[in-house]
Amino acid sequence: MLYPDHNDFITRYTENLFDELRENFNRCKEEINVTLVHDCRVSLRRLMALIEVLSSLHADEKKTLIKNRKALKKLQKRFSPTRDVHVLKKYISDNIVSLCDSNSFLEWLTSQTANTEETLMNDLKKIKFSDILRIKDNMFRLFLKNTSEISLTDSLFTILDDIFLETVEKIEKLDLGNLVTFHSVRISLKRFRYTLEILNQFDSAYQMSLFDLKNLQDYLGEIQDLSVLKHTLMNCSPDLKNEFEYDCMLDFINEKLTYLTNSFYNQRYEVLKLWEIKT
Repeated sequence: MLYPDHNDFITRYTENLFDELRENFNRCKEEINVTLVHDCRVSLRRLMALIEVLSSLHADEKKTLIKNRKALKKLQKRFSPTRDVHVLKKYISDNIVSLCDSNSFLEWLTSQTANTEETLMNDLKKIKFSDILRIKDNMFRLFLKNTSEISLTDSLFTILDDIFLETVEKIEKLDLGNLVTFHSVRISLKRFRYTLEILNQFDSAYQMSLFDLKNLQDYLGEIQDLSVLKHTLMNCSPDLKNEFEYDCMLDFINEKLTYLTNSFYNQRYEVLKLWEIKT
């Protein structure tokens, strides 16, 4: 089984994550806002990272844990459309509205926001949180289950090594003409960050790495958000495009994407400083 101190920690850590998720989940049934959507998504990502650790400790339970992770991933995806419109509205208000006449587009986006929030709220009302808590029960069962003498920290080192090597491989494949390759790096860095958060609970020496990871994620996140904004903009109806400065907005997005992708590409190997292979 997990070493006693690790077992106590991992149980409390998991309990706290499910408590946070349940509180925000229930609040989202009554109201939707940027903070609640963000916090639900973060809790789900942290739980998925924890399930990945459990999978390495309990190979014989991998099938069940994969099913648990897929259930959490499915729930997280329910929040994605709402998260996207929240981010796009804020990005336009903060960065574009002063440069281009985009009021009509913002009004349209506001109506889309209301629709996605209502859809999310109705979807969540159909979900029984007791079904999600079965995943917690399964995780707690595994915390107490006899396994080989593998420590939690050793398992974390192995997983972090694997994710980091995967990230480096993706960095080697970055293509300035293909934004999907940047998104792929972002996804791997997210997995790395949320797994490193678990290790950081034992050793705060990784706090600076987490800070650097957050900055990299924000950088790559802006690239992804601009990609989504560009796709949304280009798929507007012709009538709507005539009501705002479409070309001005599109030019801004393209110039910003070029700047961000080139900047990240030129410093891509800075990622190598985040971690030293342990196993």
